[in-house]
Amino acid sequence: MKRRTLLAAGAAATALPLTGCASGGHGLEVVCAWGGPELAAFRAVLAGFTASTGHPVRIVVANGNGVDAMLSARLAAGNRPDVAVFSEPSLITRYASDGHLVALPVGTFRGGLNDFWLSLAGLAGDNLYGCWLKVAHKSLLWYRQAALFPGRGEAPRLEQPPKTWDELVELVAHWPVRGQAPLAIGAADGWVLTDWFENVLASLTESDERGSEYGLLAAPHADWDVPLVHDSLRRLGQLWSLPGALPYGGARALLTPFDASVAQVFGEHRAGMLFEGDFVAPVVAGLHTGETPSYFSFPRVGNRPRPQIVGGDVAVLLRDSDAGRSLMSYLTTKQAAVPWADAGFLVAPYPGNQTIVYPEARLNQLADEINDPTAEVQFDLSDQLTGKLIGDDGKGSWLILSDFFRAVTGGRPVESAVREAVHQFNLATGVAR
Repeated sequence: MKRRTLLAAGAAATALPLTGCASGGHGLEVVCAWGGPELAAFRAVLAGFTASTGHPVRIVVANGNGVDAMLSARLAAGNRPDVAVFSEPSLITRYASDGHLVALPVGTFRGGLNDFWLSLAGLAGDNLYGCWLKVAHKSLLWYRQAALFPGRGEAPRLEQPPKTWDELVELVAHWPVRGQAPLAIGAADGWVLTDWFENVLASLTESDERGSEYGLLAAPHADWDVPLVHDSLRRLGQLWSLPGALPYGGARALLTPFDASVAQVFGEHRAGMLFEGDFVAPVVAGLHTGETPSYFSFPRVGNRPRPQIVGGDVAVLLRDSDAGRSLMSYLTTKQAAVPWADAGFLVAPYPGNQTIVYPEARLNQLADEINDPTAEVQFDLSDQLTGKLIGDDGKGSWLILSDFFRAVTGGRPVESAVREAVHQFNLATGVAR
């Protein structure tokens, strides 16, 4: 399951006609890797575009190996789609440098975005290569309110959710609910493990004249053999290897996908907490258990502020046409953002979208946190990596973190597992031989 794809589809690409499309040819073709509620919301966005402009649109869902693999095959065959949706800024950089993307004038398409979001969307001089669709808040831990803070006169099992890393470790080590493991981790999806890693990295990172330590790791030949990486991995290894931390143990967690880990907390009650982004809530709703998930922010590590990791999805134009440019322009509007908000997702940070009122107070609060100009927001690191560290099932940073998780939960000494993981990172960047 690709990052933030909440429902796995089949193994082959699926073409989906869009309800309400104008007649006369298939019109624009858009490639994405979404399923479930995300795909339904995107269909509503594009239906609004068709109703406004008369341009028909067809969605092609890239299942299996994802958008990058489908685009590579189609470009090689001379069968270029009009638009594609990327969740990895590194792909924007690569496709743009290879001459596959249509450059858009910044003055027309920036939409009031600040430099942080513009750079991730492929800002290059006077040109921009991407338009943001939606974003994700990825620094949250979810739990059942009734389990830890029951009402009706029952004493709460916690005084308050943990605010520091040490408090989180203490909670996992002494979980107060009998017959239940403290953590569910969908380690079958490597991006879940990289998200854990990134939050600890961001909370420990420092900045100097070269930039932040976190950001420097995204460089093609970064040296990962640095104290920040060692310390982050060490802390994760110590947490994940705590006795009884995971339902059924680490080996079972490596076979558990993200959505199944959500069910372990909110359906089966096998675990008490789950770490992941705001997109946990739609998965809980899909379980039809009637439970309302509660959350707390990822705890701060050391003396640094708590981390704020974000992800997001960007549309890029591969075939130049008036209709294609019209679609890209439409995607930056509040009208295009409303279906995402109505479906329970956080919208792109265009200034006009910040007036949107979400259907739940939780989403309004999370949107405010992402848009807070004083927050030290960092973008998902694994989505920025290049070369052999590009994450996907069974390779790159996803594989390195999966092997690390397997080692520490399988009894290997944490320090030994840390050294091996760092070595693998540097092998991938070419620093180690």
